[in-house]
Amino acid sequence: MIISKRVWRWGAALSVLFFVFLLASAPARLLSYLLPSDQVLAQGYSGSLWSGSADSVAVAVPGGYLQLGLVNWELSPWSLLLFSPRMQLQTRWGSQHLDGHITLYPGGDIDLRDTEISLDASVIKQWLPIQVDGQLNALVQELSIEDGQLAAGEGRLVWQRARWFGSRGPQPLGDYVAEFEIPESEQVSAKISTLSGPIEISGQASLFGRALTLDARLTSDEPVDPELAQPLQLVATPIDEGFHLKMTLDL
Repeated sequence: MIISKRVWRWGAALSVLFFVFLLASAPARLLSYLLPSDQVLAQGYSGSLWSGSADSVAVAVPGGYLQLGLVNWELSPWSLLLFSPRMQLQTRWGSQHLDGHITLYPGGDIDLRDTEISLDASVIKQWLPIQVDGQLNALVQELSIEDGQLAAGEGRLVWQRARWFGSRGPQPLGDYVAEFEIPESEQVSAKISTLSGPIEISGQASLFGRALTLDARLTSDEPVDPELAQPLQLVATPIDEGFHLKMTLDL
């Protein structure tokens, strides 16, 4: 009886090991059957489940899909046993890139850990009265997305080499950081401050559902350029040495 139990245990262990390696060496296109189709859109698979790539991937986020572009991954084969693929992920789409750890759950939930994200800051110009550019870099310590909504997490978002555009071409604004946390589902709070540059920003931002509320002061030791001050007056109140920006945007 003892021998038979040992044989059974060894047999079960070898079966599990064989199953894991069989899955991991399978074609990468089989990953499409493990991913929630309403949360992840992907095409152009190559390589294997263990180490592969996809030419185009988009992930559901509040308000639509986030395009990731070319994606390369290194999969943890043991995570396949729980049908919750965990992988080291790298993506590239133009100047946008992501590098971090991601776990995909059967119900469609997504977890990010120790993840760096970079994208062109021009994506935010649709919510500002001026044309801007620069680079947005996010360092996500942890982030959970449940039912397509932000559920929990924390990290920091840095706007580097921020510039605004006027009749004299691009003008520098500075480098800024927003340290954020997600205490509850669909709620994000952030502290905004300046790292360097001629325009100082200090204040708070919060996101509830799709409503983004900003409450910040924009100040400068030098008079604000009239060409910049004019559009700011449409959304902010003039104060000593700058403006008080207090507004709510629908994202």
